[in-house]
Amino acid sequence: MVIQNHSGKIELVLSLPLKEQVVLKRQLSGTSVLKNCKALYLACETQYFDSPLHSLRQRQVEIEPCFATEYDRTRWTVQVPDGSQVQVSFDFGHITAGVKTTPICELALLLLDGAPESLWRLAHELAQSIAVLPMISSKTQRGYLLSQGKMLAPVYAQPVKLGRGMKVQELIQRVLAEMLGQFIQNLGIFQHTQNSEVVHQARVGWRRFKSGIHLFEKTAYWDEMPDLQGLDFALALLSDLRDLDVAIAYVALRVDSESKPASPDKLQRWSQFEQRLVKKRQLLQAQVLAALDQPIVGATILEIGRWVEQGIAPGKASKGKFHKPKNVVPVLKRQISHWVEQLSARPRDAGDSATQHRTRILSKRLRYAVEALRPILPSKQVKMWHRMAMRLQTEIGFNRDLFTVMEIVASLWDGDNAS
Repeated sequence: MVIQNHSGKIELVLSLPLKEQVVLKRQLSGTSVLKNCKALYLACETQYFDSPLHSLRQRQVEIEPCFATEYDRTRWTVQVPDGSQVQVSFDFGHITAGVKTTPICELALLLLDGAPESLWRLAHELAQSIAVLPMISSKTQRGYLLSQGKMLAPVYAQPVKLGRGMKVQELIQRVLAEMLGQFIQNLGIFQHTQNSEVVHQARVGWRRFKSGIHLFEKTAYWDEMPDLQGLDFALALLSDLRDLDVAIAYVALRVDSESKPASPDKLQRWSQFEQRLVKKRQLLQAQVLAALDQPIVGATILEIGRWVEQGIAPGKASKGKFHKPKNVVPVLKRQISHWVEQLSARPRDAGDSATQHRTRILSKRLRYAVEALRPILPSKQVKMWHRMAMRLQTEIGFNRDLFTVMEIVASLWDGDNAS
């Protein structure tokens, strides 16, 4: 999340809730970080150029109009007690690509002098009084996504460049940062769309991140993890929203099936029920948005991001025993093999939900670990492990989704069912 901008300086960018500019400016000016700092006001406008297929961008040559950014900037310079100097900029405006537009509403913390830790401390202080969310993509990256019609597209897991000779700390940070990034980016997109796949991929990103923690916990020492409870409420609502999306998809199939051949009574009942589900989804979406507007959510994610960037160090196991593997691959392979053994020992036909839930969690951990570490694991075992994980996850997941749909349908169905 901490990136180097075009000038080589270190920067941390945070999105802000989309409110009126004057309201946000008043909130920011009243924070403990900025209330005693003088503000400077600027008007910023930039035109970006490229070819229609963006081939010039790939060759680092820009010539034709592609998109433009236009925003007002309020800038403060903050002197941090440790001697560091940070420039805080509030940008409010929009990105335009043809007839398409997307808002700019963000806070950029630029390290002018001092230690990167200063950025995290300032961001943490700001997050105590105003909702923020770390941003992974820059204005330029979002401009290209907008021009390509991909601005609100779900973010899927991305391969991470890994090497067998890579240092333990770098390997762990790269993998966990990508997993956390998927979660954060989909949360940001969620605030501007009702795409059910965005909800799903946000939850996938978080599950991948938690699986990564379990994968690496015996490989390196890390500072005490941040308290994750600040995300519990928002994550629970996202889970409910995902269940509702599954139910809506199921009912939509029933509506389609009842129309061939025509069954007017059943079709009408299922269509009415579908409308009720959609209305309930709109209400639940609003609840998730309200949860994300609580400062504790952004503050918790920031602490997790700081921990990934700075809290992981090689040479010591998480339970206090010194552990400095010359090659991390065998250690990770043993952990994955342990999960495989656990899954193999579990009865496939176990009927109790607790056993099935645990099996599903293990299968997800195995799948996400294999997918993330594919470049450094033996290819033959990768295929076998991945096939096993996908089979178990799919089987149990299908049954779980069906049971959830039936529960939702039963709880909302009013009057006679569509038998």
